[in-house]
Order: sequence, then C-alpha cells, then structure tokens
Amino acid sequence: MCATKINYLLERVVVCVEIGRRHKEALKSIFQEVAIYMWLEKDPEVKNFIHTLFKSVSGTTKPCLKHTGSWAKTALQMLGPWEVKGKYSGTYISDYHDSQYNFGHLTATSVQKNGHSLLPRTVYLGFSGQTAGYSTKYLSFFIRLEGFGKSLASRIMSMTTGVIDFDEIKEVLNKIGVQERQADPLRIEIAVMLHNRVIAYHAADQKTITTIPQLMKKIGEMKSAAYDKELVRMMLIGGITTEQPNELGIPVSTVSAVTSVVGLHAKVGSDKAGTAMTRNYEVRLNLNMHGLSAVSNHLTPFGTAHSVEAARTIRIRIPRKISLGLDVKQQSVNFVISAPTEDDPVLAQVHATAVTAVHSDTPAAMKDQDIIDLLHQTCPTCKGMAMISKGEKFREERKLGSGYKYKSMEGINAGAKYYDCEKVHSRIHVLKQLRKFFGPENKNLGGRFGRPLTLFRLGARYMVQTLFLSPTTETCGMKAWYKQDTAAPSVFDKVEGQAKVKYEEDPKDKLGNKAMVKSSLNFKYTGATPKTRSLDMTLTLVKTGLEKIEVKTKLAAKDDALNKGGVVCVDVTATQAKVSDFFDYNGENEPTYERTINVAWSKDISSKDAGCPANSAGIKINKKAHRSQAQKDEAASDAWPYKQCREQKSSPKYPGDLTPATEPCLWATYKQTNLRESNITINYKVDPEARNRWRYPGALVAAVLMPYWVPSDSVDGHAAHGDHGVSADGHLQGELKLDVTMDEEHPEADIHWHGSGGESEHFHGVDLNFLPGPLKRPVHSRFSALMYKAFDLGVYGYCDVTPHAIQTFDNATYYADLSECYTLIAGDCSDKPRFVVLGKKISNDKLGVKILAGEHKVELNDLNNVIIDGKSQSLSDKLIFPEGDTKVFKIYKHDENNVFLLSKSLGLAIRYTGHYTTVTIGSRFRAQQCGLCGNFDGCRKNDFTGPATTCKNLQPSDMTKAYIVREGSCAGVGSVCPSS
Repeated sequence: MCATKINYLLERVVVCVEIGRRHKEALKSIFQEVAIYMWLEKDPEVKNFIHTLFKSVSGTTKPCLKHTGSWAKTALQMLGPWEVKGKYSGTYISDYHDSQYNFGHLTATSVQKNGHSLLPRTVYLGFSGQTAGYSTKYLSFFIRLEGFGKSLASRIMSMTTGVIDFDEIKEVLNKIGVQERQADPLRIEIAVMLHNRVIAYHAADQKTITTIPQLMKKIGEMKSAAYDKELVRMMLIGGITTEQPNELGIPVSTVSAVTSVVGLHAKVGSDKAGTAMTRNYEVRLNLNMHGLSAVSNHLTPFGTAHSVEAARTIRIRIPRKISLGLDVKQQSVNFVISAPTEDDPVLAQVHATAVTAVHSDTPAAMKDQDIIDLLHQTCPTCKGMAMISKGEKFREERKLGSGYKYKSMEGINAGAKYYDCEKVHSRIHVLKQLRKFFGPENKNLGGRFGRPLTLFRLGARYMVQTLFLSPTTETCGMKAWYKQDTAAPSVFDKVEGQAKVKYEEDPKDKLGNKAMVKSSLNFKYTGATPKTRSLDMTLTLVKTGLEKIEVKTKLAAKDDALNKGGVVCVDVTATQAKVSDFFDYNGENEPTYERTINVAWSKDISSKDAGCPANSAGIKINKKAHRSQAQKDEAASDAWPYKQCREQKSSPKYPGDLTPATEPCLWATYKQTNLRESNITINYKVDPEARNRWRYPGALVAAVLMPYWVPSDSVDGHAAHGDHGVSADGHLQGELKLDVTMDEEHPEADIHWHGSGGESEHFHGVDLNFLPGPLKRPVHSRFSALMYKAFDLGVYGYCDVTPHAIQTFDNATYYADLSECYTLIAGDCSDKPRFVVLGKKISNDKLGVKILAGEHKVELNDLNNVIIDGKSQSLSDKLIFPEGDTKVFKIYKHDENNVFLLSKSLGLAIRYTGHYTTVTIGSRFRAQQCGLCGNFDGCRKNDFTGPATTCKNLQPSDMTKAYIVREGSCAGVGSVCPSS
C-alpha cells in the first residue's frame, strides 16, 4: 500500500517542529535528512506530504517557529521538483502575526490519503491563538473516515440500481480466478479537543454503524414533530494569566481572556394538507463575546490593586421566521420569509472601551468598598472605576454609507453607524486598515484551498481579532441593523415564494436533457399603503448531445400599486464543433466554440405574462473562439506531449485512424482545445437616456485606453458592420468589437468601437494582465477545466486498451498482445461486483468487447450492431436501453467512428471504436478494480497484479495471459499467475 512511510515522517518531522526551540540542531539534521531522502522516494503520497509540510512551515510568521521555518526553507530548496496536488496526502499551515501588538493566529490542516477512496483516511484541523507572546491551541478536530467513502458509495449505488443479481458476474470472475478485492474496513472516529483536552468523542465500525439507520430514523421523527427548545452554552475561547514583579518589586499581573455565550431558541411546527407538507420555523440566534485585557499593580501591604483594563464586546442576534412547504404531487417548493420586526431586529454590535479601577486584592468578601473609601480620604472626587476618555465632546455618532435610500429598500430600516466613538474613522483610515487586514503582508498563505480563499479567511479573522486584542484604548462602538421601518407608508412584511421544477432526461430518446424552472416571489407590504411587488422567473435549459447548450431566462417584475414593471430576457446559446476523433485537433476535428448572449428588456408590463419583448432595447454578444497561431506552432513542435502523441498515433500498437486516448494525447488535446483567440462582437440597441448614462464611464474607459489608441485610417478590415445609427423606433444602435489573444504570458486585445453617430475608435495591443485570473483563461471547448480537474483529483479514472497496448487507470502504459479469448479489461472485483468489461482480439487491428452491467450483457464487435441480452439491434444516434424497469445504461452511436455506453447509476462510461476501447469509471471503484487496467488506487507500481492479490509484479505479456476467461475452447489458456 502506498503512503506507508507517512506516519514515520510525521513522527520525525512534526514532533521536531513542536519541540524545535529546544532541539534546533536535531531539527536542522532531520529536515536535511528527509530532503535528501526525497530524491530517492517515488511514492507520490509521501513526496506530496513532505513538500506541503516544508512549504507550510517555511512560510510561517509565528515568532516561536522562526528557526524552524528557516531550516524548512533551506531544506525546501534541497528537494527535487514536484507539483503539489490535492489528491495526495499533505499538511497545510496558514497563519498571520501582528508584530505591532504581538498577537496572531495559526490554522493547521493535515490530510492523509491512501488512494483507496476520494475521501481522506484522516483529517486533523487545529486552531492556535497567540497573545502577548503566549500561544494556546484552543480548538482542534480529528476525523477518521477509513472505508467511509466505499460504504457510502455502495449504499447510494444500491439505491440507484435496485436489487442486482451478482451471480453471473461472479461466475465470470471465478473462471478467471479473481480473488475478491477487500475494501478497507469501516472505521469512523470524530474527536473534538478544547485546549488539548478531548471534550467529545465518537467512534464506529462496521458492526456499530448499523445503529445509524435507527438514529437517522429517530432524527427524522424529531424533525417531523413540533418542538420548542432553547440551548445556551458558555465557552472560554482563550485565557492567559501571568505574574512578575516590576523594577520596584511590586507584583504585576497580566490577564487576557475571551469568552462567548451562544444561545439558540427554536420553535418548530408542522402542517399537512393533501400532498403538501409545511414546516414553520421560528429561530433566534444570539451570540455574545467579551474580550478583556488587564494589567494590575498589586499593593500587597494595603491589600489593594490598581488595574487598567481594555474591554471588547460583540453582540449578534439573528431572528428568523420561515415557513417551508413541499408539494410532492405538484413538484413545487413554497416558502414564506417574514421580515424582522422593530422589536426583534437583526443586529450586530461591537464596542471597545478602557477603564482604570482600584479594588481589593483579596476575595470579594473582603469588601471593595473599603478600598474605595480609603481612596476618597486623599481624593474625594476620584471614582473606584473610571472610563479612560478624552471627554464627551470628542465622542461622535456618524452613519456609515451615503445615506441614499434605494427603492428596493422601501419599508426597511437598515444601516450601520459609529456611536460613542472617540476614534477618527476617515475613509482613508478605513482603507488602510482593510489593506492591512486583507493584504498578503505578515501572512503565511499555505492554506488547503488556495491563496485567494486563504487570504480572505485570514483577513477576516485578523479584522475580528484586532477588535479584541489590539491594545488601543479609545472608546468606540459600531452597530449594524436590519428591521422593518414602521414609519414608512408601506412597511415590508414578508416574502412569499414558489418554485416548480420539471426535468426530462434524453428527450425523444436522444442524448441530452431538458430542465425547466418556474419561480415567483411576492414582496408583501403592510401599513398605511399596503401593496405587493412581484418578481417571476422562468428558466429553461436544453442540452443537445455533447455539443450544444441553450439557456433561456425571463424575469418579469411588477409593482401593483404603481402599475409599473418590466421584463428582462436573457438567451444564451453555446455550441462547439462536433468531432469524430475526440483527441485530434486538426482538419475536420479543428476545435471551435461559439457563444451568443442576447439580452432584451422592456418597461411594458403587458409583457409580464407574454413572451419576451420584440424590437426593444437590448444587447447581443457573440463570441467565437479558435486556436491561436502560437498553439498551432506548439502542436507541430517536438515538445512534450505533442511528439509523443504523434509517435503513438502512427505506431502499429495503436491501429486505426483515430488518436489514442493515452496520457500524452490527452494532455495535448487539453492544451489545444483550450482556445486562446476569441473574436467578440457586441451590438447594442438602447434609448438615448441610457446612452447618456454611459457617456461619462465610456469617456473614463477611453482615457485609460489612450496609450493603445491608433488612427482609424491605419486600421484595415474593421469597418462598421451591422446596424448603426438611429433605428425606426428611436433606439440608438452601435457596435463594439474585441479581438482577444489569451497568450499564457502576454494576454492582449484589440478593441474596435463603432458608435451610433458614425464615430469610430480603435485600440490595439491592450495589455490584459491587470485582469483577475479567471478572466484571462482560454476558452475551454472540448474538455472543461472542471473535467480535467476531476480526472487529476481521481474523481474519475480512464483506461485505454487496443489489441497491442494498454494504459491503466493510474496512467501506467505497457505493451502486450491481447488474446483471441475474452480477457478481463476492467471489472468491479468487490464482494458485490456490478460490472465487468471483457475484450478480445478479433483481428490484428480489431477489438471486440463484452460488457456485463448489472444483470445485462452487451456485446460489441462492430460499429453498426449491438447484442443486448442475446438480442441483436442496429446502432444509431437514437438511444437504446436494456429491457426492464430500471434503465441501468444507455448505448448509442455518436458518429461513424464511436459508440458510447453510459451508466450514471453505475458510474461507468465506455467508448468503443472497433480498434480500441476506453473505460471511464467513478471514484467509488477505487482500489477494487482488477484486470488489465490495474486497480485504480493512484499507484502505478502495483498495477501489474494478477487475479490473485498475491500474484504481483507480472510482466506485461503475463497480464494478458492471467486475466483470460477460462471457459469453452479457452479453458486451458493462460494461468492465474503466469511466469515468463
């Protein structure tokens, strides 16, 4: 099993990180020793774990890990090249440190995987806080999920496929001599630790997990029952107390603590009428946090103490009143959300202040009042406790924002303000603070989910902790609220909504799907002028084959009281070229992509229940993407993977005219179908008022683009096209063209504008590096970035088999001649096998396959006919389903070169070309595969395992002998564990 060394490395490295301050030389030696060892390590799990650990530790800002970070940084430079991937084990540390006020926070995440499941085996998540030079690990979680992914997938598959008789598939596997692949035993552990002490722990295995259905049933009964419950909990999030004498020998103590009180009140009721079930929720969440930092001088001879205390408070209350209904017959969801009232608003409040106090240094029973009386003997006007303040005249109350009242906020009182505030909060000051919180300085962005998300998470925590832990003492409060505005003529009361969904898969037995969503929102107002505002939406999505997607959206709004409204329609059509060779990108398989977005709007409320407005204002955007010349030059070069793919395609090992689905060809196709050049045309048709609103922003954009301006007479081939000027109905028409090149290093665009008045402006070579990353990416045509990421993470795996070559699920490629007897290509070899794919050589360049999926048998020996359960049928673009109540799979002929068998319930897709077959499976089958395609566990080195798990490291030629189905004339062919 891969990753067996990780625990050993954890013991040697992580423990040393914890004690690094006392064992600097040992830590230096350990880091260097591991770095050198990694040059010989081939296990990707171990290499990924060490790289993420060293990288995270080397970037830490935590002062007490300064030396550890320096040694990790040195060792990181000694490591060999490696691309960190989330599908492997890893340790991720993100932290920040405020050197001005000496506080910070660290989050550590350790994930261990073994390739047997998409889910990790174990996850550790720990949070550490630092205040005044002291650190505490105040909260941490440990989760073990061994075997959970397989158990969950098995249950889901059983629900989607129904009861399956596994006997026929087991009989085939027995004839091969396959030994059952055991799944990891189910072991679940969940632990919650507070200040390194376990406060909650639960564990389960295969035996005790059987109690979960009863637990879920009980929870379901509780959910359907009415109840009124209240929960209140108090927790000490962090606390530090230190004592030391000052220069005069007077004892000085420092106390820093953060406490929280969380309260939840839930009142739930149920109603049922016919086929509709309604649940009514009245929920109120209260959160109160109090932070205190105090420095006290203890005057022991007098039994008194003088303290200076800085206090921070946060109060959050969120009341919600929601009614949620489900009508199974109508396939609709109904809901009502009530607005928070003036007596029960949504509220968030923060306040900070500082006080000075004199009090007894003995328990409270010793009378603080005696100390105050003693103080009054020398200072009659002094108080026992006084707020540190500049004075009343320095305090102010100021609202945040412009104060503009938007129409959409009618009947709502929402806002934010400073109150009782002595701080100067200019806009510049606020922007500087936000830059400090959310900038990359003083932060280690080694989080699990990428730099942007980690930066936002650290910045938000930094901002909250600054409210509690920075020792600035000016009194200041900030308050934000949301509630009904009872003084308004129309008071917002509630939102009533309904949503209906209709879904149809493979309409008219053609590959694709169609979904329709209808929803309506009614905003109800009470008060002196009651009224209703409505917003209706209709969305239709149609996917045709693999090449075309259409989305039509219509939004209609109306104010009944004002008898005003409007309609907006958005139609999107995306089409890519249909190809017969999915891994080729030349000639008739040239990748192209076209997207058209048509937006039309009208203020005519009569259109609310009619179709989309015609001949109205609108914008039409057309985008055509294609390969750039640089891409074409790359494809013709000898660089990897293009040369390797051309060599494989021309090799007799890969017969036929189609490009094989090998790793180099997949990479080449992915790079070449990410189209870097686009031609975008924007035609607009607007009223003069809208054109005037665009004038000033347009002038600003033109000023920014001025360095790229070129004279019109120097531009060829970009004269005005389409409609320009004033239309018959008085709309102004114009055009904007963009020629965009998304080069990997220098993305740029040419912009051409043709106005309604005949004016033209041209800008060439506009640098697009200022755009955020997602806007600079090429257009994904044939394979999306999400699809490729899914394969990279192991969500899916694919295997490609020809009569002479095999590429496994784990990307190991080997050459061996397939037998003329049926041989196991890939199969579910668990205790409940749901499919097997068998293949045999029909001729030197032809392949035949037999597929057992569920209780059905499929045979393919050519591209024109298929035999399903002994019945021959002609193949076409019309979907063919097996007989029976459950449609376990569907099969169709995509074109003259490809036949596809698809099964969502099994997580299985098979492509057959006559010359080879490609098998794609989901992560539920990880580590329980067997056959020529390997076991799909992320490790290439164990792909050459025979039918028996003890038969390992077979030669490629022995693999095709070992997995033969030994029956009939093939009964004596090969052996379970051959040896060349």
